[in-house]
Amino acid sequence: MGLTPHFEAVTRRLAGVGFIALAPDHASRFGGTPAEVGPALETVGMETRSGTIADTEVALLWLKSDGRSSGKIGTIGVGLGATAIDDVVTKGTALNSAVIFYGHLPVPVEVGAKRHSCSTSPAETSL
Repeated sequence: MGLTPHFEAVTRRLAGVGFIALAPDHASRFGGTPAEVGPALETVGMETRSGTIADTEVALLWLKSDGRSSGKIGTIGVGLGATAIDDVVTKGTALNSAVIFYGHLPVPVEVGAKRHSCSTSPAETSL
C-alpha cells in the first residue's frame, strides 16, 4: 500500500545498523501515499508497472553512485515494489541480493540463461 509508516520504520532500522537505506515512495507523483487505506489503495492503483520499474532503476543507480556506497546493493520489496525488483533483475540490473514479498515472480523464459540463487519461504514461516 505504498510508503507507510511501517516501511519508513524498517528503512530507519536498516540505516541504524549502517546501511545506506532508501525507501522510494512510488506514489509521490500522485501526491504521496495517503494514510487512509481506501485512498491509499486508489493511489497505488494509479501507479504503472513501467513507472515503478523506472523509479526503481533510478533509485538503484543513485545508491550505487553515492560516495558512501560500497557498490553492493541489496533490496527488499513488497507487492508492486517486489514486482519492480523482479523486473529490474530480469532486465539484467546487477544486485547483490533481492528479497521480495508478495510480488509477481518473473516468467522463467524472461530470466533465460541468467543465474540467480533463489530461496522461497511460505508466509506461515516468514518473519
